[in-house]
Amino acid sequence: MLIIISLIASFLPASLYLYFIWKTDKNEPEPISFIILHFMWGAVGAVIVGAIGSFFISNSFAYSEYPDLLEAVISAPISEEFAKGLFLLFTFRSKKFDNITDGLVYGGAIGLGFGMTENFIYFITYEGLVKYWVVLVVIRSSFTIIMHMISTSVVGAMLGMAKFSEGVSKIYLIFGGYFTAVLIHGAWNFSVSFMETFYFGLIFIIALTIFFVMFFRYSLAKEQLILQKELFEEDIPDEHKLILVSNKRFKRGWIDESIRKLYIKTAIGLAFNKHQYKISRGNLKDFYASEIERKRSIIKNIIGKI
Repeated sequence: MLIIISLIASFLPASLYLYFIWKTDKNEPEPISFIILHFMWGAVGAVIVGAIGSFFISNSFAYSEYPDLLEAVISAPISEEFAKGLFLLFTFRSKKFDNITDGLVYGGAIGLGFGMTENFIYFITYEGLVKYWVVLVVIRSSFTIIMHMISTSVVGAMLGMAKFSEGVSKIYLIFGGYFTAVLIHGAWNFSVSFMETFYFGLIFIIALTIFFVMFFRYSLAKEQLILQKELFEEDIPDEHKLILVSNKRFKRGWIDESIRKLYIKTAIGLAFNKHQYKISRGNLKDFYASEIERKRSIIKNIIGKI
């Protein structure tokens, strides 16, 4: 019975957090199928790769005076953050991944999937000790899984910055994101390894969560500025421009409902494609140029029917 409860206790928080970060990306929500793919990599692929990596790294600490501590603070963060971030290198090449917010969402999805599986393993390990099990569920569902979400989101955000960078700066951003994730992970594991530092760990995750929310809002605000700048240059009715760059676009009634969602998706996509065209190079620039013309044609047809 406790196995089923452990499954629910691990799946429910992860799915709620995942839904939250997906819905928060309101300007250009990522395809839910792609989000689930990242979540599943975290839940299965990253767990396997991370366990293999941790096994080999931990062997070097076998004769140390503090093997368990070194495994928690060094081995686990290095191997697990590598395993989680590995899939983002695949995403990095996708045209669906084109800004910081995308990196936060995709990285967060992987981290939540990983945290869910790790939590389930811990929960069933301690299911015989009900009082300890309850405390474990609260701590890991409220703090540890958040740590996994944020650490991999950092990697994703840095990759989002790196996508349109060149040369040395791209390498700095990619490795900077990875090492920041390792430091976050290691700091959390260290803090919960001792009663004297446990509450500092809780404060650390709370502060980190506040920073994550603020950074997510900053990223969305930057997107809002892009929408305003790029759409206001377009041959779109002025009253529609004001609606398309605000939350009013989600309300019914301002345009025929049969075309509203297509109009919004195309206009928002056009704005971001114009911005991406300006900062991209090579084949990617050609791709965005064709997308801009395609979306302008769709919008022209929509306006012609109004």
